[in-house]
Amino acid sequence: MVSVKKETLNYFIGTALLAILNFAVSILYGDMFSPEDYGAYSLAFATYSLLSQMVVGWVSMSLIRYYIVHKKAGTDHKLISSVFVQHIVFSILQFILILISVQFIPLSAELKTFAIIFSIFFFFESYVLFINTLMRIDNNSKQYNINININCLLKIGILLLFYYVFGLKAVYVIALSLLCAEIIQTVYLTIKFKFYKYFTFKQFSSKILLQLFKYGAPLIGASISNWILNVSDRYVINFFYSDYDVGLYSYSYSLASSIISLLSQFIMLGAYPNIIKMWEEYGKEKTVALIKKYLTLYILIILPVCFGFLCMGERFFLLFTNERYWSSYMNFIITGFGIAVLGFNSYASKVWELKKKTGTTLILNAVAAVLNIVLNFWLIPKFGYIMGSVTTLVSYVVYLLLSVLLGRKYLRLQVDWPKVLKIGVASLMMMIALLLMNNLPLLNNFAGFLLECTVGVLVYIFAISILKVVDFSDLKKMFIR
Repeated sequence: MVSVKKETLNYFIGTALLAILNFAVSILYGDMFSPEDYGAYSLAFATYSLLSQMVVGWVSMSLIRYYIVHKKAGTDHKLISSVFVQHIVFSILQFILILISVQFIPLSAELKTFAIIFSIFFFFESYVLFINTLMRIDNNSKQYNINININCLLKIGILLLFYYVFGLKAVYVIALSLLCAEIIQTVYLTIKFKFYKYFTFKQFSSKILLQLFKYGAPLIGASISNWILNVSDRYVINFFYSDYDVGLYSYSYSLASSIISLLSQFIMLGAYPNIIKMWEEYGKEKTVALIKKYLTLYILIILPVCFGFLCMGERFFLLFTNERYWSSYMNFIITGFGIAVLGFNSYASKVWELKKKTGTTLILNAVAAVLNIVLNFWLIPKFGYIMGSVTTLVSYVVYLLLSVLLGRKYLRLQVDWPKVLKIGVASLMMMIALLLMNNLPLLNNFAGFLLECTVGVLVYIFAISILKVVDFSDLKKMFIR
């Protein structure tokens, strides 16, 4: 059986540090680059992310879904080799295609630079993603945590080196620092874990690759729909307004995402492989019980954070960000709620992956994406870029409701309502304490904000302890181990 608390605690330690590092990166971007420059980078990276999600996302999901099956059959070596070899071949082809395309497509020098850097970046980022996916499948949370945090530290260090030492002030230096960080980590991980042994056509199996493709093909369409749902609003904003507005929107969005998404990811990182294992080894009943545990844990963490966003979101944004971006604080708050709902979708949509009905995932993503586009073209011209986060939130909610309602036929999503009610009461107590402290003028600085956060956390911990939501003695023992 899977130890939910232990596995999640391991990932929490790693992602807590990563959240701090990603937050630091976002602050650096705001200090180094203007909204116009950051908006241009955001659009370039959004375009790259479409290619990445289409080509890599389905492979990673298929790898998680079938690794246990192939490991039992003794063909896991062939599985990994097939994934690695096809990725090498495709990366070379797309690099050649991009190199030829930029010669004939009328693009600015800046966009051409982005295109070339990201075409190289694609291979290394995706390769590291596959390695980290294997770490997750094997429950090697320690090495996974080391990988993701080293990657972020490299990214920060190289960015500072290029910007301050070599004097590279152009915004493409962001992409360049990402590329260098991935290259260094690729070389290190390949040598340390001897992944080069999988770079052989002898172990390549077109049959295995076809199996992965049959499962993952609908996920390609789902990835496109998901990209439309998450990223297309930047293009709509750029169509009606300018790079400046895209920069404001993208910056506040990425800042909220760096905080909220990691709070959901550190649970799902261990949850998804474990849910697959439970499904394959123990069946439906125990899988439902395991999902229930993970979902309760997610609510335990995300609900007080959402309450905190309501009380302190504006002050947090104004205190930590550059004044050039202050006008986008409301977008920061709304995005936080949107990412929180997206975390719920991760659990509601698991039924389609377990039942291998990835076509349904495509349909649900497409419905939410179309809704998002329609709302964007309707509301953004009337009310400004902030409506991009509102329409995304609405689309996430619709996706969640459809997934829960349609999935009940195959796997009913269970919620521990008594415990969730207690979590809600504890979060409300924390919120009241924060609202009372908001009126104290001495707290309008960094030290005061830190004190307010500490009090809020302590009140919440006290409340869930009194309400007996969590066994802290159990957590303490695991943390010490």
